[in-house]
Amino acid sequence: MTEPTGTVLAYARGNPHVVSFVSGTGRAKTVIGLLLLTMVIAAVAFWAEYQQYQLIDSIKHGTKITMAEARANDQRVRVVVLSYLTVLVIDVVFFMMWIHRVYRNLNSFPGPRSEYTPGWAVGYYFIPFLNLARGYQVMREIFEKSRPQRLATRSISIVAVWWALWLLTGFIARLASIATDPNAEKLDKLLSATRQSMINHAVVWLPAIVAIIMVWQIDRMQQERSTEPEPMPPALPT
Repeated sequence: MTEPTGTVLAYARGNPHVVSFVSGTGRAKTVIGLLLLTMVIAAVAFWAEYQQYQLIDSIKHGTKITMAEARANDQRVRVVVLSYLTVLVIDVVFFMMWIHRVYRNLNSFPGPRSEYTPGWAVGYYFIPFLNLARGYQVMREIFEKSRPQRLATRSISIVAVWWALWLLTGFIARLASIATDPNAEKLDKLLSATRQSMINHAVVWLPAIVAIIMVWQIDRMQQERSTEPEPMPPALPT
């Protein structure tokens, strides 16, 4: 005999704790959709900035452009970059909401309770330096404890790949930002800044793709695990 699916009696530190499983599929789909949208807008931003790079380079080599061309370029880049930043912020918000949901669900599965609270699982991502380790540890715990019995040995390497790519993306963006020569001419500085922005928009694709796969896998695993027969708690001594 088992308890109703979705509610289990988790034992941790000697204290029983009842937590109901709440599906994170809706939030997972939203995050995946936003990541796809982020990738599309990043590609458009890369194209707009490439057009700007060519325009600045042509001016540097003596080509005359009209004020209309200059305004059109500035407006195009401004709209695309603002759209990208807006979607990115929304994406981060929903990604954190998804983490909160799936991390909370860990305590609805049999076994030891989670290492942190759902609130801290999210909060650690915003603490400088500590987030470099805790962000990975939180996601690794989510992946490990979400695995159903038939996938108990599934590799968690996708989490390491996702985290390494995000750190690498930040490092590349930082490296590109400090590569600008402060003594360069104005047009050269504009070319360097545009090139830096192009790099920033190009490198988001790989971590975004891995994040999509990871979010989908975790959601599927939690859905399956929530329907598994739950073992009865050990009998209390009489």
